[in-house]
Amino acid sequence: MSVISGVTLHILNGFSSWVFSTYLLSVWFVPILPIYARSLGMSNTEIGALVSIFSALQCISSPFVGRWSDVHGRKSTLVWSLFFSSVSYLILGLSSLKNALPLFIIGRIIAGVVKHSQTLVRAYFADVMNKDDGLVAFSHFLAISNIGYIIGPLIGGRMADTQIGFFSICFIAAFLFLIDTIIIEYQIPNVYSHGHNPNKKQDHVSFFTFITTLEYTKLLDVFLLRFLITFSISLYRENFVLILNEKYSISSKTSGYILSYQAVITVISSFLVAPLMIYTGMYSLLFYCTLILCVTLFSLTASRELWTVIVFLIPLGFCNSTLCNVITELLVARSKTELCGTVVGLGHSIMALSRMLAPVISGFLLDRDVNGPAAVATGFSVITVIVTTWIVYKHHGFRHYQQPHNCE
Repeated sequence: MSVISGVTLHILNGFSSWVFSTYLLSVWFVPILPIYARSLGMSNTEIGALVSIFSALQCISSPFVGRWSDVHGRKSTLVWSLFFSSVSYLILGLSSLKNALPLFIIGRIIAGVVKHSQTLVRAYFADVMNKDDGLVAFSHFLAISNIGYIIGPLIGGRMADTQIGFFSICFIAAFLFLIDTIIIEYQIPNVYSHGHNPNKKQDHVSFFTFITTLEYTKLLDVFLLRFLITFSISLYRENFVLILNEKYSISSKTSGYILSYQAVITVISSFLVAPLMIYTGMYSLLFYCTLILCVTLFSLTASRELWTVIVFLIPLGFCNSTLCNVITELLVARSKTELCGTVVGLGHSIMALSRMLAPVISGFLLDRDVNGPAAVATGFSVITVIVTTWIVYKHHGFRHYQQPHNCE
């Protein structure tokens, strides 16, 4: 199918401005929300619980949103996702006018349910591009989003220091999300999963009936791998700033510089994912990255000097970016034609589940030993290497692997 063949660049251009602004908006609240939540009377424990609830909602809603996009079209689902994201930030702003904690919580709950940009965009690329173009497009998507991650907190921190006010910040975010909605509506054509006929009545079966048709035996090992990889990295990164402060006694300003440096590494790595996957093969790249991840986490556990942390953040950022893309490609390759969005959504649900559990466990370990999170993360990464080795030998060994088919 080549409905959009020859206009891949047009699609990328349409997505690029939206991707950058969306991720910029998402992360410029990182330095603002905890302080504002505390001003509403929330304790640190309650703020942490709200973060876990957000991840739990992402975990539950992601496969539903993916399935909805399979049936009703990728673009239309993304448009509604962006629109309700705009609504969620408007509600956040209204909570400051009323000093109302319930409105603040409702705003975060809505965002947790509807914000599934990565799931929808990956499924869209799989439907409209050939395999090589899809890899390149998605790696560029990750890179552009990470540039937003670099700049967003800097803008948010600067705005928090001004007299602009929380409502104004939220109103700006809501307005820009609305602009993004219009951009996607008028620049991006709508598509359905390959082979899907929206006029067929049988396509509109319930999610619970449809999900029973998934061939779980082909997906369980990839789902397990996604959980282990995300959990291992999240154990270390969820309390990264606290670890830096306790272990190396550095200031918050220095921690901010290191976080931006980490984001830059991820951006650069995102551009390397597609050529590496094409050159080395998907399974070989998967194995070597999990092995590098294991060695990196062990080195971070054993490090005694800050400069060693800065050095080992390079392979950590590379592995995080690469493994995210590779696992998504594995899910796309193994999913049925009409189930692509659902499967990718389930994959992101598992990632959200690990990110929901990691902050609590990481905090518990950090209270007992400053090296606790990294040490346990290393243990899980060893298990990850074992599982990856089994998957590689079970399917294709270490010979060069032909690129996966898209959902077609």
